[in-house]
Amino acid sequence: MSSILLLEDDEELGEALCIYLQKAGYEIRLAGNCRSAEIFLTEYVPDIVIADIMVTDGSGLEFGKMVIEKLQIPVVFLTAKDDENDILKGYEAGCEEYVTKPLSPRILEKKIATIFKRQKDNPNIMCYKKLKIDYDKRRVWHGEEEVHLTSREWKIWLKNNLIIMRIFYGKFR
Repeated sequence: MSSILLLEDDEELGEALCIYLQKAGYEIRLAGNCRSAEIFLTEYVPDIVIADIMVTDGSGLEFGKMVIEKLQIPVVFLTAKDDENDILKGYEAGCEEYVTKPLSPRILEKKIATIFKRQKDNPNIMCYKKLKIDYDKRRVWHGEEEVHLTSREWKIWLKNNLIIMRIFYGKFR
């Protein structure tokens, strides 16, 4: 099941979106402010973050930017800020989608499904926190910095990764 962290300080809207997205088949956690969302990220790694830009204790834009840069998790900004410059700031921060309020939950869900489809369409790239591995091109990044592996190091990585995958997914035979 795909997971979502929703940062939304409007409690009524947040709960309504949680119910709708749960019915659509997503595991979702709701944070009412940036601090709560940051705490969630220390114990839970979602597949996507949906962040309201204007939250009571900080900037959802800055929070989303941090998520994109440090954790490399796709972000959807959800906001009442519908000015062209605000929308451009969201995309410049690296968001996958920018959704303005009032919103249609059905359209939001379709945008989320499209992001998950794009992720599945490129299965040879794995991201976990700061680590990104492109198996086709044999390239590894830690944050923004590329880690250059020798052929031997790459083979060791693949062997160890295969064992880990077999253990976690129950295919160890």
